[in-house]
Amino acid sequence: MHKDFTYNRYRPKGMLIAYTLFTILVIVVAGWQSRNFVGGPTLELAAGIDQAGFNVVENNIFDLDGKVAKVAHLYVNQEDRAVLDDNTFNYDLFVPVGFSTIELGVADRYGRTSSQSIRIYNPQIEVSEEELVKLADTAIKNFDRASTTN
Repeated sequence: MHKDFTYNRYRPKGMLIAYTLFTILVIVVAGWQSRNFVGGPTLELAAGIDQAGFNVVENNIFDLDGKVAKVAHLYVNQEDRAVLDDNTFNYDLFVPVGFSTIELGVADRYGRTSSQSIRIYNPQIEVSEEELVKLADTAIKNFDRASTTN
């Protein structure tokens, strides 16, 4: 009987270790899975894309490329677009003559969103650099004024 008492005395410690390890495992797995909750989707445009001013296109085509993270959907002008396996995207978009805006948006599977706007100028005519700078400055002021009033 003494042998059984010794066996039973150490058995609860073994179960305590097993329960502790199981609890730690559950906490680690839950923490790993919750990383998706911590940060929302991100959208990073290529280095050559001007996000503050206007992007001037020469041939009616704008090369839109960048990288996303934690994204379920990429929207270009409210149209759902595909993202490559390496989380990058690259689209050649037709741009009409004049000033236009491309609206980019991303959404993750939890409904969180992020968006950016890209302003584009397609002159389609010969304009001096000085005139172009004046036109762009005026357009930016008008755009900023219109966006602050809404």
